[in-house]
Amino acid sequence: GCSLTHSMTMLMTVISAHHTSASSFPDSKLQKFVTVDCGTKAMYVTPGTQPRVTAVWRHGADGTMQRVNDASLLEKLRYDWAGFGDEHAKVFWPDGSDLLQLNDVLEVIVAHCDPTINL
Repeated sequence: GCSLTHSMTMLMTVISAHHTSASSFPDSKLQKFVTVDCGTKAMYVTPGTQPRVTAVWRHGADGTMQRVNDASLLEKLRYDWAGFGDEHAKVFWPDGSDLLQLNDVLEVIVAHCDPTINL
């Protein structure tokens, strides 16, 4: 059989970390979020289809980028551009833990690629 994978991903960086707001998750009263440098100017918005975070990269003690291999982390993360404008967006999750750190790099599969590439 044929195994297809995504041909394009996009990187975004955490530029402000560890904010708390009311939760949009049914089983949680609060949610944590970080601000990323990837708003609607960088990524086209397709209503009803969210970009999916596929990897998190973090600076190691030696200065190199190291992939955070935690499938449960990736399952919790959600991208939202609402209210953050053209330049920024937020990535949030349902519990109070500090899953993401300042300067983490997130790799995402974009929902709609041709307008994103054209920008």
